[in-house]
Amino acid sequence: MLARNFAAVLLLLIGSSSIIFATPVIVHRTGDVRGEVISVDEKEGRTIVDVRSAIGIGRMKLSAANDQWPTTLVLRLHLRGLESLRIGNGTSSIDISILSYEPHRQLCEVVHTPGERRQSVDEESPFWMPVQIKNTETAGQPKIPLVDGYFEVTLPAVLLKHKPKSLSIRWIDFYR
Repeated sequence: MLARNFAAVLLLLIGSSSIIFATPVIVHRTGDVRGEVISVDEKEGRTIVDVRSAIGIGRMKLSAANDQWPTTLVLRLHLRGLESLRIGNGTSSIDISILSYEPHRQLCEVVHTPGERRQSVDEESPFWMPVQIKNTETAGQPKIPLVDGYFEVTLPAVLLKHKPKSLSIRWIDFYR
């Protein structure tokens, strides 16, 4: 435990990015990490991967420590928008988008085999990924572009059902 904490502090001191290891999920960076801070925490029976991305575009892989995925896995994406979020487990990938205009409707699609056509899914599907838009300081209904909030995404259990080796995650705040 001391070695893990030392490694996290060392990463924070050396670069502009940090990863904090203390939970059953391991973060593997795979993209540009300038101004990016990723931490993992456990609260109220949920494992939360908190992503602060200054650039707004990024990717990472998650793997389970000891091959045991948490029961509830949540992403908190501190982004100004969420035009695209793709999470894949090697077999299926789920794409979601939150429309940047009112009423900020959520779109969700799944692909089970690479090259296969995307299928739209709704709240009744086991592949649906619920997203909440939350403010951190401002009162009232969150508005996109977010100034002080985040998108909280709860990953569906079906992504972790067959204990994948890793999850591949990509995000884009706004298409440029």
